[in-house]
Amino acid sequence: MTSDLMTARPEADAPPAQNPHHDRRWLILAVLGVAQLMVVLDATIVNIALPTAQRALSFSNADRQWIVTGYALSLSVATVGLTTDAGIASAMVNTTQQVGGSVGTSLFNTLAASAVTAYALANHATATSVATLQAQATVHGYRVVFTYAAVFLATGAVIAGLLLRRGSMASLAREPNNAGGTTEAKPELIAA
Repeated sequence: MTSDLMTARPEADAPPAQNPHHDRRWLILAVLGVAQLMVVLDATIVNIALPTAQRALSFSNADRQWIVTGYALSLSVATVGLTTDAGIASAMVNTTQQVGGSVGTSLFNTLAASAVTAYALANHATATSVATLQAQATVHGYRVVFTYAAVFLATGAVIAGLLLRRGSMASLAREPNNAGGTTEAKPELIAA
């Protein structure tokens, strides 16, 4: 019995295997914390802005709930099928929404300002009053921006339609790995 303890002792004294991520654990925690903060902050912004949007657009409380549900569903659909990195993928979707919204707002604001200025300069001689010219120029700017937004939306819908697979749905199956019995995700197609 003593010899069994003596042979087991050197293994117990061996240093544990060094984890390559151990030195960066605080950096990894900070990045994940900031990503989670962005997701929560974005959802909070949507919930804070909804009552004002509800009053401005005159939609009901039931419609407001549909907006919240649709927003949450968009994040869920974007990460469906992910088993190991769903949180990171969700953060990437949120970051993409933030950057896309910022770029889109800047682009549409520039287009509207340019359209309003061009309309005002082209029609200043025939305007009956400054207030009428400003109103007509503003409506023209809205019309131009709406047209561009509709074209961008239709183009995005066509691209998304082309990228999606027809008649099949991807699912992830877990299969044993050859090294050590761990599992990894393997895509498999299921006919619709």
